Amino acid sequence: MKDKLKIFTEQHREDFEVYKLDVDQAWKDIDEHLDINTGKGLQIPWLKIVRVAAILIIIMTIAFGYYLNNQRLGIDKNGIALHSISSELADTEAFYATQIDEKIDLIKVTAGSIDPEVAAQLEIFDLDYMSLKKDMQDHADSEEVINAMIEHYRLKLAMLEKILKEIQKDDNKDYEEAQAI
Repeated sequence: MKDKLKIFTEQHREDFEVYKLDVDQAWKDIDEHLDINTGKGLQIPWLKIVRVAAILIIIMTIAFGYYLNNQRLGIDKNGIALHSISSELADTEAFYATQIDEKIDLIKVTAGSIDPEVAAQLEIFDLDYMSLKKDMQDHADSEEVINAMIEHYRLKLAMLEKILKEIQKDDNKDYEEAQAI
C-alpha cells in the first residue's frame, strides 16, 4: 500500500506546477543579495565595546584611587603606623625600630638565641602594638594613641637593654669564675 499523499501528488502534479521558475533569474537574484551582504562583512558592535571599555576604565580608576588613598594613609588590615602620620613620627619610628632590631641581634649573638620567655614577651609587645595601630585607624591623629605607640617602643627597647645587661652580667660572672679556676 502506497502512501496516500504520494499517490495524490502524482495524480495532481499539473495542479501543483502553477508557477514556472526561471533558474537564471533566480541565481541572478541570489548573486545580487550575496554581493550586498559581502560588502559589510562581519559587523562589530563598536558602540557596545566602547561603552564596556569606558565602564571598566572608570571602575579601575576608582579602585586604583581607593588603593592609593589607603596606601597614603598607611591603612591596611593592621591599622595605621606612625610613619603614615608625619615625617617626624616616621623618623621616631625608624629610630626605635633600628635600635630594637640591633638589640635583638646583639642578644642573639651574645646568648646564641633568644630565650623562649623573652620571645613570648616580644610577641606580646608586637600584639599590643598591632592593637595600637588599629586604635589609630579609628582615632586618626589622636595624641593619646601616638604617645602610647611611642611609649610602646620605649618600653620594648628598655626591656631589651635590661635583658642584654643581664646576659652581659652573666657572661662576666662566667668569665670571672673561669679566671678563678
